[in-house]
Amino acid sequence: MTTMYTYPEYTDYLAHYGVKGMKWGIRRSTNRLSKTVTKLSEKNDKMSEKARVLSDKAVEYNSKSANINTRNSKYERRIAKATAKKAKYDVKLSKQLKKRNPNSDKVGKYTTKAAKQQYKIDKNTKKLKYNKYSVKSEKVTAMAEKYRNKIEKNKRTIDSYNKTLSAIDEGTIKRGRMFMQYRTA
Repeated sequence: MTTMYTYPEYTDYLAHYGVKGMKWGIRRSTNRLSKTVTKLSEKNDKMSEKARVLSDKAVEYNSKSANINTRNSKYERRIAKATAKKAKYDVKLSKQLKKRNPNSDKVGKYTTKAAKQQYKIDKNTKKLKYNKYSVKSEKVTAMAEKYRNKIEKNKRTIDSYNKTLSAIDEGTIKRGRMFMQYRTA
């Protein structure tokens, strides 16, 4: 007569799915695992160096971008000032033209002043520089972040390779064995 085992209700039980890359029936030797860990560590070192270099470039690009922005802000202030003056002269010019006296000296005076201001606006607009360094800085920062994410993923993989069954306590292993016997019976 066969005895039926009843499995006591446990709220916590052992559920071990193996380490990453593990195949059923194939055991990795500690030598092979240590080689993989060494390779991943070397890869992490290279990627961390690349991330450091990229971070340095990002700092350089940010400083160049800041210099261009300060230079551009100077010209933008000049453009704003010239635009305001031109608008003032345009208003005065339109008032003179409404008086229906286009040959007056004031019309010519305001026309030349408005033209001078337009010249200043055009001149300062040409001096504005396109800030290519801000775009470069964003790209380089994104690449460095990508490397940091890969490094974190590799560290998690290394940690999973370094885990051993000896890290699991005996009570958990016994409960797992009982569970497996119950499942197969």
